[in-house]
Amino acid sequence: MRTTALLLITVLTLGAAPARAEPQVVSHQRGMLTHLGVGLLISGMFGLGLGVAGALGSSDASARLGAYGSSPTMAEQPTVTALQTRLFVNSVLAGVGLVAGAVAAAFGIGCILGDAPRPSVAFVPISQGGVFVLSAGF
Repeated sequence: MRTTALLLITVLTLGAAPARAEPQVVSHQRGMLTHLGVGLLISGMFGLGLGVAGALGSSDASARLGAYGSSPTMAEQPTVTALQTRLFVNSVLAGVGLVAGAVAAAFGIGCILGDAPRPSVAFVPISQGGVFVLSAGF
């Protein structure tokens, strides 16, 4: 009986795997800050597109206005007034669109980068000593 018990203990001891700390795989789900950042980035690209369209329209209106010279006739006056209005509106659209688009895109990129996964650190003591686990996700 004693021999059987010793044999069983020896088999169990040799067959047992040593305790190891397995690195924890933590999947980081991006949060609301990333979704907000993507929305701001898309809005910023839309604003930049409006700004470029306004700059092109302003350039076109300026070129057409230059064709009438400095003293248009009475028959040309309504056309010149319409071109001046178009030049003003497109200039404002270009300025506001470019500035607001750039600011929104910058904040969007900042929100996306601000919601990056954080590295996790764990200290797991085991019977033969300690294990230090450091993991990071991208």
